[in-house]
Amino acid sequence: MTSYRQGSRFDWYTAFTEGPVVRHATALASEHLSISSSSANRGVNQTQRREKVKEIFIQIISALYSALHAQGQTNDNNQWISIPRTRRAYTGKHDGSEKVFGSHSYTVSIVDWLLRNGMLEEQSGNEIKGYSRYKIAGNLKASLEVLGLLWMPVKPIAREQLIIVRDKDPKTKGSVRVSLVTNSKIGQELNQLETINECLRSHCFSLNLSDKNLRQIAATDDDEDEMNHINFYQTQIVRIYARGQTNKGGRFYRGWWQHVPSDVRRHILIDGNKTVEIDYSGMSMRLLYASEGIELDLNTDVYNLGYDNWIGEKDPRRPIIKTYVNAVFNDENERYRVSPKDLKFLGLTDQQQLREKLYNTHSKVNLRDRVTSGWGLDSQYLDSEIALHLMYQFAIDDDPLLPVHDSFIIRKGSELYLQQLMLDTFERVAKGKTRVDVTPSLPNEGFREKDSNKDYSKIYVGQEILDTYITSKDHLGEYSVMNNYLESWEKDYFKE
Repeated sequence: MTSYRQGSRFDWYTAFTEGPVVRHATALASEHLSISSSSANRGVNQTQRREKVKEIFIQIISALYSALHAQGQTNDNNQWISIPRTRRAYTGKHDGSEKVFGSHSYTVSIVDWLLRNGMLEEQSGNEIKGYSRYKIAGNLKASLEVLGLLWMPVKPIAREQLIIVRDKDPKTKGSVRVSLVTNSKIGQELNQLETINECLRSHCFSLNLSDKNLRQIAATDDDEDEMNHINFYQTQIVRIYARGQTNKGGRFYRGWWQHVPSDVRRHILIDGNKTVEIDYSGMSMRLLYASEGIELDLNTDVYNLGYDNWIGEKDPRRPIIKTYVNAVFNDENERYRVSPKDLKFLGLTDQQQLREKLYNTHSKVNLRDRVTSGWGLDSQYLDSEIALHLMYQFAIDDDPLLPVHDSFIIRKGSELYLQQLMLDTFERVAKGKTRVDVTPSLPNEGFREKDSNKDYSKIYVGQEILDTYITSKDHLGEYSVMNNYLESWEKDYFKE
């Protein structure tokens, strides 16, 4: 990927609704309006114009601020955002075109004004390079940089954007968005997603990590969904269907916690409280067995492909096979391959041998036929239906549940209820039984610790984490980033 294509489009960032960034953007909008020519806007409702200009300023400044304060193993490219300059990239209505919703002329005028006043750097784009990219600069950068990472209320995702249906373009074979056909079920899903996102927007999801460890977060090589940087304002989710149908795929995306390595997720805090991650064990395989009406023993490890010396959850071959199995379920053309190194570690000589070993282990459910006929997307639909029910049940009680496809992160103290609800919901939706696995959170001291037997249970418990951060005498010490973020949420959440 070229550096030009690494800047996310400005309207893909979440816009703030309150706080210092909004106040700064509003002041800039007023300054811009006060000196812009009114003659060029004759016949335009000036009240509507002011509101539109203000809204675009807030969106652009929110994007610049979010890019500036991305956490993790960041670099210069993370601070760039892209803003289209061509009229055809914009639309005046919410639709499936994936264009920018808003005014082209107002947006370009604002960008040019910011450039003239030294508040932006520009890298001009074209059809090969992509959209023009912009990075915060000058006094604007100084003003927003000094704020640090603050928790601020964000704008809800538009109802029209909560459910996305994608399909393959028959000509290019690429993925394109298609129109959503509404019905009573879709209407109910939209209502549930609005409730879930309302809950997610009001809570604080941070990491129990020092500034030093935050900077060490980097994507691993084996997961294309992971990113080297974290935008903590990506807290709302959307549902994405596949193959142009609302019974294929349907998983939930865009929460920042979905884009960090699993070992980083163990440090997530919800409102300053420790968390627990609970996942369905062998979800796709157990859904398949349930769909065939075949009972699978709860003690069966679906990732043991017939190895006599298998040692269960801690078997060093298990992560390789787990990744392989999950990939195969979405590999209708049977093209997925493991690395030669992993193949050798599994004691096998070729790729076909591994695939046959998998198919033979689960021959009772005709795994080969189900894989090649598209079971993967059917499985995703079922597990996403389960996820929607779970998230909604917690959201109506204002208790956020963070989805990572077939696992869920919950604040410590609610895990027993979640475990039982997960088992009951699976049985209701899939007409079968399953089991779940529990992974406790870790404090900063456990970051990337190789000794899995270390006990961290007495370091911090619940509210003590938040109290320790906020009452720290060294406010700008080793936890300054997360300290600042948590404290700003507490001030907003408990304000009168």
